[in-house]
Amino acid sequence: MKYFADFTANNGSTTISEPYEYTNKATAIKDIKSIVRGEHFHQPYNSSKYMVWDSEGKIIASGYINDNGWWSINEDEIGTNINDNL
Repeated sequence: MKYFADFTANNGSTTISEPYEYTNKATAIKDIKSIVRGEHFHQPYNSSKYMVWDSEGKIIASGYINDNGWWSINEDEIGTNINDNL
């Protein structure tokens, strides 16, 4: 199965044009969180978001990092269809 990962950083000012593609779910989640951490500026009121979904369009990981560097998981999106959250 294929997995796709996407992110927006710095309140949406940093994005990618096409999602990253993976063949391993754990690698996809680990890599996108690492990329987001590297792109994220730690400044007041800033946040960056990531999302990982499978080839069937089901979201398997979603969350964000805030201005203090704390990670949060968006439980409401996990298990839903990617098209419902765009």
